[in-house]
Amino acid sequence: PAAGTVARSTRCGESRAPTPMWRLLLDPFIVVMAVMACVANMAVAALDPLLPAWAGSHFTPKPREWQVGLAFLPLYLAYSLTTPLLGYIAPKYDKCSSWALAMGSTVIGAVFILVLPFIPVGHFWLLIVPMSALGIGMGIIDFVTYMVLGTLM
Repeated sequence: PAAGTVARSTRCGESRAPTPMWRLLLDPFIVVMAVMACVANMAVAALDPLLPAWAGSHFTPKPREWQVGLAFLPLYLAYSLTTPLLGYIAPKYDKCSSWALAMGSTVIGAVFILVLPFIPVGHFWLLIVPMSALGIGMGIIDFVTYMVLGTLM
């Protein structure tokens, strides 16, 4: 395909004319799904440098470096388990329910990000719940986004 185009194939292996990239970017569904994937990943990207500094000033006794690193384990474990699980159950859902699932998981991720500052002082272990929920939400958003974008192109 030419630069800035995406090739599509038909059932018999014949290829159709590639879709220009600008035409894909005009589709509001593609744009919204791509923005949702970016926002979900930006939340985790913001937590990476901010959580250690916040944990050091918020909790007494101050958590050790390995404990702060361990706080990210529920997030990545939940993400790693959610994505393949959705791959197993995804054929049961159509495009419209995928849209609702992505929007719902965006709201869940946002709520649990907002819960983080309200964790009581001295209860570092309570980070497991919001971090796990954020990982599940991020896994759902990423999976649904890539699944829908794959079917659209």
